[in-house]
Order: sequence, then C-alpha cells, then structure tokens
Amino acid sequence: MAVSTEDYIMVYKTAAGKSSGYLASLKKLKLAPMRLDLPEDLVRKYGLADMKFTKAKFDNSYNGEEKYIISTLGRFLILWDLKDVFEGVNRPKVS
Repeated sequence: MAVSTEDYIMVYKTAAGKSSGYLASLKKLKLAPMRLDLPEDLVRKYGLADMKFTKAKFDNSYNGEEKYIISTLGRFLILWDLKDVFEGVNRPKVS
C-alpha cells in the first residue's frame, strides 16, 4: 500500500511470510512503513526543491505482480523499483 503526501511517499508492506494484511490486521504483522523521497543529489540535479509529489500508484504488470511505484514531480516521472524499496534502497529513477 502506498500513501502519498506532497513531500514524500509512505509504502506499507501488506504481507509477511504467509500472513497478509488483507487477512489479518497490519498492526499485528508489525511491518514498519518505508518513507520514499528524493535523495538530495537528484533534487539538485533536476531542480526539484519546490515540487510536490502526485498520487503514487503501482504499475500494472501483465502477470499481476507489481514491480514499481510511480509518481510525478512537475514534468518528471519518478519510478521506484519495489524490490529495491523492500531491501531498504531509496534510489528512484527520474525521467
């Protein structure tokens, strides 16, 4: 699950092992949310200091497995790889 704010995106993992947030309370699973924002070097490189994130969405893959979180800042597309996010890497692609 992704929750967007103007300055960052919070990502909540909704499953742990065989447990799912859709079958049990996320509170019981005790999964920490992950905060996604832009690293300072990308903010400076693309001049994004005053930009606000749009609503984040997951990609729609052909096999139903989501691979990316997608948002925009101004005219830029921001793309996070879910595999990287769940490994603790906050390094999006900007295009």
